[in-house]
Amino acid sequence: MAKAPSIENATADQVRLALEKAAFRDTFIPDEILEISRSDHSWTNAIRRLAEFCVEVETPYGLRWSLQPDARANTLRSLSTSRLRTLAIDAENSRDDSLGCWLATVILDKDVNLDTLPPTSIQLLRKAALYVESSALASTLHAINRRIERLDADASVQLARSGKVFGRHWQLRRLRGFVEQKGSSLRPVKSFEVTGPGGSGKSALLAEFVWKMRGKSWDGSPVVWIDFDRKEMASANPLVLTMELSRQIGIAKPEWADSMNTFRRLASESSVGKSSERALDFHSSSIELKVLSSLWRRCIDGIQLRSPIILILDTFEEIAIQTDEVARRLDRWLLALVSEFELDDLRVVKSGRTMPRHDQGSDFESVQAMAIGDLPKSDARRLLQNLIEREQRHGRASIPYDLLLERYGRNPLVLKLLAGWINQDPHFALSDLTSSDTSTRIPNAIVQGVLYRRILGRMRTDENVKKLASPGLILRRVTPSIIQHVLAEPCGLGVVSSRLARQMFETLGSQVWLVHREPKSGALVHRKDLRQLMLSLLTEDGSKTADIHARAIRYYDSGIDGDLPERQRELEVRYHQLMLGELGTLEPGEAKALLQSIGTDITCAPAAAVARLKAQADYRLTSDELTQLDPDLRVIYERRTASRLSRESRAIPLAEAIKVTNLSGLIYTQPIEYNVVLDLFTQARFSEISAIADRLFERAFKERIGGIRVLEGRNLTESSLWKAALSALVTGSASSLKSSILMNMATYRHEANLYERFNVEGEAKLTFKDGIETILNLLSPEPIEFSWTGPTKSFLSRIKTIDEYRQAQLCPNIHKHFFKEGNELRAGLVRFLTHETLRYLELTEEIQRSKNIRRLPILAQSEGMFESGTFDLGFVQELVEQPIVLTEYDASAGTRQALFASGMMSDLYPAICPALEIINPDVVCKFVESLPHGRRKLWPIELQAHRLRPALVRDRVGWTAALVECADRHGLLLKLLRYCQNDNRQALSSVCNLVQAVEKQIASRH
Repeated sequence: MAKAPSIENATADQVRLALEKAAFRDTFIPDEILEISRSDHSWTNAIRRLAEFCVEVETPYGLRWSLQPDARANTLRSLSTSRLRTLAIDAENSRDDSLGCWLATVILDKDVNLDTLPPTSIQLLRKAALYVESSALASTLHAINRRIERLDADASVQLARSGKVFGRHWQLRRLRGFVEQKGSSLRPVKSFEVTGPGGSGKSALLAEFVWKMRGKSWDGSPVVWIDFDRKEMASANPLVLTMELSRQIGIAKPEWADSMNTFRRLASESSVGKSSERALDFHSSSIELKVLSSLWRRCIDGIQLRSPIILILDTFEEIAIQTDEVARRLDRWLLALVSEFELDDLRVVKSGRTMPRHDQGSDFESVQAMAIGDLPKSDARRLLQNLIEREQRHGRASIPYDLLLERYGRNPLVLKLLAGWINQDPHFALSDLTSSDTSTRIPNAIVQGVLYRRILGRMRTDENVKKLASPGLILRRVTPSIIQHVLAEPCGLGVVSSRLARQMFETLGSQVWLVHREPKSGALVHRKDLRQLMLSLLTEDGSKTADIHARAIRYYDSGIDGDLPERQRELEVRYHQLMLGELGTLEPGEAKALLQSIGTDITCAPAAAVARLKAQADYRLTSDELTQLDPDLRVIYERRTASRLSRESRAIPLAEAIKVTNLSGLIYTQPIEYNVVLDLFTQARFSEISAIADRLFERAFKERIGGIRVLEGRNLTESSLWKAALSALVTGSASSLKSSILMNMATYRHEANLYERFNVEGEAKLTFKDGIETILNLLSPEPIEFSWTGPTKSFLSRIKTIDEYRQAQLCPNIHKHFFKEGNELRAGLVRFLTHETLRYLELTEEIQRSKNIRRLPILAQSEGMFESGTFDLGFVQELVEQPIVLTEYDASAGTRQALFASGMMSDLYPAICPALEIINPDVVCKFVESLPHGRRKLWPIELQAHRLRPALVRDRVGWTAALVECADRHGLLLKLLRYCQNDNRQALSSVCNLVQAVEKQIASRH
């Protein structure tokens, strides 16, 4: 039982009783609960002690006290059951405090109909349930949370609906028909695209569609709405998207709620989706989707939905402006939802200003498409009439609807702006809108901005607010402090006090057609569509705009806005630097974060600055944007794009990459491209790579010493240098390449740039010199011991990456320090499904458990998972991030080194997977069937022959990658390759030789 707040003096009993009463009140007046007279000498001491557990809050009745959350929880949990019930009955009977009543309801286990409660009561009920610690309340709390999430979702939809829908009935019928159509489509993914310009009413249309399909009581089809305007969704990370999908399905369908909660817990605990954006290569993203689908199927355990799942992907332009790889990643996820997650009746609705283009015949070619534009004239008139007349309750001005439509068009957003102004000041607005100086039709692209300026200039409000309202659009957020320190002087307001700034802020905030408040920070944010239109118009006054941007930079740099997280302040500074064309060089991850933060506002920044930022983030550039780059950055962008494409998809013809022979004054005699080497490696053309390997290394040294550090952006074992060394090893030219590298090392040994990280964009700690020394040991028949200038002792105590593992395996000065008792190795680097490793883990279970390896007994085959046939890819992935402790189990240090000397061969997968992809699926499945029974028990159910065969037909590349990793995990990689050699000896012979050569070289070091 928890202890109540400790009170030591003579007033302890009175204060403790007061705390018990206060625990059942949201707010209170201290004199009313403290049973001590003010005339009593102990009153002052008691009130001070009570104040230690309280905070002052402002209420409609003035300032009152409220218990701090921890004090309330501890007080309630310290009470005996009988005392708790007595106080609950008192609170229920008094009914003078809402929180007290709901605490009584929870404690006394009263029946509550959640569906009839208003949002405020639901929130209080949840608050009460959280304070009362009870396992019996767990299901009730889940139901309360689901009800709150439904209310939030309903509120968002109602906000987007914004009243009655006019003129979109046939579009609604088409959407509904798409969802309700029977029979399977010719395409695996059934999709419907809705496109249209800003302000055309796409979101309002979708909101009305959702409201009708979901049903007021949520008894209709489950609808999942993912908005790519949310930063966390914009990268199309499969884990993030799937987690959100499961969350919304759990809200919509209570029978799925527990399964979806379990899925999110397992997915978050596993390593899936934890890779950085730059590490989402084709192999890892394919494996991650297979693992996520494995966890999903395990959790749903046969539960079926009786209606289609409607998946709405909104603000799709945020995907379209990024790289092709992001769009393909999203496509793979959608296809996996149908084929791997077995959501057979998935209906996808995409909405945005633009859409990525798909090849003819693609799995993602839209079944239907619909463009949204201006409303028909009759519907536009009805909408405008409805917006105006519902506000004109007392008297009605004569409204020339037809004239307004003729002059200002039929765009829904324009009509809402017109109505907003007319409702605010009917006679003045109509006089201005119908005057002769606006007698010509204004194009839709300009009319919204013109209307906005007119409304701001003529709205009857504080003159100071008029002055700052339009320039305020330059800023992404407005607060009283920003008005005072950034906007006031450029807007001609001079120096303003904090009180006046607050008044102007509240006045601006009352213009709900113009701004809305951020829920957490309370800052004002302008309407997105209006802001994008106005930004281009505001640049006409260049000096004022530049002044505001410069002041915003100084404001956020100074840290005045202490409530804004440092990371957000940094993004705001970079945003305003971008708008001034003064943004410096950013690392790719930082550039991508800024672009995702800016979104489609990027179209309003200077063209050259936009091109530079997008190039740094590896975003897609148009031909015009390419011309805006300086020559060096353009070369780097083109080379990194080709390299990145090789990570994302092997369908890209890398050998057609642009050849560059001049970079920053460095002239090359051979146009060797790093990405072409990687392309040749995937084709197992090791002899061709070996022939140019020495020149490749010469170029790498030259560029590194010349300060060009980020041309490849890969870790050591992913790099073209490593692939070149592997090729030399397997073709017998290792000795000559080693000599060439040693000559370069001798030439540049004093250069400081050798000690920078090998991959300056990654997280691995190896320096360029460490990488070269590891390569030299890979090539050398005898170990070469170099001076130890790299890793620290703490680095050696635990190895997490394949780069670090290869260094420890090959370099004598490293592995003699690492393979010691007590050090740790990430399980994902080890073949932990081999009999020897399982035996080791079983015999060292007590030590392994001290390092929190989860579910080790299952790994050691003592809980029957393998016998019951529930061992799946998801379970394997749950283990890969766990540490394995290096310790003795037979008093032989040599045995320990031998056990862990040969780990996973993931650096060879780019050559192995393509060679196996062309093998007949029947041959691969026969290999699985040929495994001994004991081995098949350890084989994931998704890769058992009867499930693997159709999976390979469905997705040859993805499931081959999963099979290769599984075989490697079992120590059967070479056996798999040899078994399949009979089907295609020429393709697999070179790859078999490669695996043998690497395993032999690593084994020779131990």
